[in-house]
Amino acid sequence: MNYVFSFSALNENDEKKNIYSIIGKLFQKGEEELHEATKDVILNCHKYIKDTFDPSVVSLREISRFSKIVTFFPKYLAIKRKCKENKDNDSFEND
Repeated sequence: MNYVFSFSALNENDEKKNIYSIIGKLFQKGEEELHEATKDVILNCHKYIKDTFDPSVVSLREISRFSKIVTFFPKYLAIKRKCKENKDNDSFEND
């Protein structure tokens, strides 16, 4: 299990700490600005959704999903780019 979730409502400070903890693992040294911007966007999105709809609509599961997507796509795109390069090289060799 990657994360343990409490199904009760978190106070704002606890929510912020949990988001910072989860998001902090996604960025490398030198990416502090991107790290801060991502945390701010997530906190603002959560606040907007809670204020507009209902506090129960948001959870830390979205943050977990977000972290999986953020780690998946660079790897996926690198593999896709490499496959395309290999395919392009194969087509030149066959000509």
